[in-house]
Amino acid sequence: MVMKHGANEGTRSRHTVRNVIITVVVVVFVLVATGGILGYHWYKQLYAQAMQVKALEKEAVSLMQRGDSASNEDYLAKIETNLPKAQQNTAQARQIVHGADWNRAAKLPKVGGDIIAVQTLADVADTLISDVVPQFGQVVSSLESASLTTEEGNLNLQPISDASQQMSSVNSTLQQQVAVLDSVKEPVIAKIRTQYDDAVAKIRALAEQLNGISSLMVTLPSFAGASGARTYAILAQTTSEARSTGGLVGSMGSLTMNNGVISVNDFYADAQWPTNSGLSDVTDSQATLFRQISAGLVYGSVVHNMTTNPNFPDVAQQANDFWKAASFGGNGTDCDGVLSLDPYALQQLIGVSGDITMPDGRVLNGTNTAQFLLHDVYNELPVSEQDTYFAAVATQVVKNVFSDMNVSKLMKLSDVLLDAAKGNHVYMWSFHTEDQQALRDAGLTGEIGTDPSKPEVGVYMQQMHASKLDWFTSRTATLTKSSDTTYHVHYTFANTLTSVDGQAAYIVGTDKDSEGVGQSVERVYLYAPAGGHISNVSVSSGSAVNSVNVDGHDVSTFQATIGPGESVSVDFDVQCASGAQKLTLRQTPSGNGESNIDYQY
Repeated sequence: MVMKHGANEGTRSRHTVRNVIITVVVVVFVLVATGGILGYHWYKQLYAQAMQVKALEKEAVSLMQRGDSASNEDYLAKIETNLPKAQQNTAQARQIVHGADWNRAAKLPKVGGDIIAVQTLADVADTLISDVVPQFGQVVSSLESASLTTEEGNLNLQPISDASQQMSSVNSTLQQQVAVLDSVKEPVIAKIRTQYDDAVAKIRALAEQLNGISSLMVTLPSFAGASGARTYAILAQTTSEARSTGGLVGSMGSLTMNNGVISVNDFYADAQWPTNSGLSDVTDSQATLFRQISAGLVYGSVVHNMTTNPNFPDVAQQANDFWKAASFGGNGTDCDGVLSLDPYALQQLIGVSGDITMPDGRVLNGTNTAQFLLHDVYNELPVSEQDTYFAAVATQVVKNVFSDMNVSKLMKLSDVLLDAAKGNHVYMWSFHTEDQQALRDAGLTGEIGTDPSKPEVGVYMQQMHASKLDWFTSRTATLTKSSDTTYHVHYTFANTLTSVDGQAAYIVGTDKDSEGVGQSVERVYLYAPAGGHISNVSVSSGSAVNSVNVDGHDVSTFQATIGPGESVSVDFDVQCASGAQKLTLRQTPSGNGESNIDYQY
């Protein structure tokens, strides 16, 4: 994204349907494996029943598999034809594993829990086949039969609003199944446990995906102005000059949505926005970290550094402050919300909406956009043209995304937005409280975790050298589990720049900078999970580690200078709350979409 310093139609429309079927297949494979285990450990009659379950589930798998050469349409036709038989099989298997012999086996010591786990999975498999798959198919069919584009070429919100109600029902059923699985103890027999864990992971992933799609469909009508015009500020972040939520904001524009009619308004460079407009919303603890310890970022004073804060709702409030203060912005009125995109998110959206041809003849597509906007543009275009170029890209992408909408495109957009949100490449925040939970459920709000039962450790970075050197920053994270609630994190920052020759000063800095040409200077924030803490922080090279509390979050921070070809690593331990789920890591997004997080548990 340009900043100043400081396949076939329908292929993806069935993607989620396919994922539902794949998840069902994985679940029944666990039941197949159980048939083999029980043959050695249980009574002959129980073994015979297990083999019957195995045969039933194998046939169900065969009935629901796609096949290598099947087209998307052929696959859906196959599902429609074979679904009744598959439902019959999973229902019969469910009945068998809840028979008297199985129920007695479930009461035996040590291995009884494994039988209960298998019974539960049989229940889930039957529910997915008999309820979730048919309901989701109905949602897709209803959208296909409706027109999602008006005669004027605008977005028709009514069919989406209607379908969202049924999608919510599908989502509710699936989330209930996840809750059931959460209540079951993990199997102790290794062969069952391995495949059981794989099945549960697939179900969780499916539940997360459907929850996101459902949430998007629920919030889209109101977000797109179904009940009146909405105006959103748009932040253009560049991850090649990192800030916590993504990158420096080189320009800010706006988007107006009124009952599906989309208008992209002008973008204004960071220097054009009134200074100090966000200071009134900077808390004392934020000022300590983002203004004093991180000297030079002047959080609250300028547009380009408001993304220093890793909590996006706070960033959105800052954006609204600047928007409201500008005569060419709100001119005294608030915006309805804030949308943020980085070049990787734009690239993914272009992959859905189609290539764009710029006025200079350059074609940006689903593979080259991020590199051009994060790096190449600084070598190829004058500084005076860079922000204008981004504005033209963003304007065209948004117009293309919402034009000629159909169910295939809608599903593709859902997939892209949810994937980009997982990597912190796109954020959406609404100042309308009725929108916030749905956006939160879709993973778009960019909030720092506050639930001790779902621990999240944060690693955020700020490029303190006026440059675009984070295009060359490679990061890797390895998390290992020390006990039920303790973890060790090893995180490495590497400057992959090999030579400054041929690179514009705007990218690598100048010899007038105290940091030196090509020297990446990273201010790092380590955020402890809610209800937990970080300890034993060790940095291979860098400044002393400071510890502060920011708005109730414990933060450790340090600064490191990384020369071309060099790397710096940090190690630390994380303590989570008792009974918490497995620790996850949230980080500043990279320019190429890679996360490089290795969970070794």
